[in-house]
Parts: sequence; C-alpha cells; structure tokens
Amino acid sequence: MLVEQPRTLDRVRPGEGPLTELSDAEMGRVEESLLAVLGVFL
Repeated sequence: MLVEQPRTLDRVRPGEGPLTELSDAEMGRVEESLLAVLGVFL
C-alpha cells in the first residue's frame, strides 16, 4: 500500500463495482497510516 501517495480516481474509468475489498483490520491500518501521513495523531 502507498498511503503516503493518495490519489483521486475518475468515477467513470474503473467501471462497475468496487476495485477491491478490505477487511476491517486492513481498513484500520489504512486509516492509521493516512492519519500519520497527514500529521493527525489521536
């Protein structure tokens, strides 16, 4: 994962459905990493 390089995606380009699915644990790690990159510490 490259959470230090967030990007926007064109809503039309990927097509239908999600690009991937993350477990709750994976989503938690993504959230923690993004907060750290943004300098938000809870």
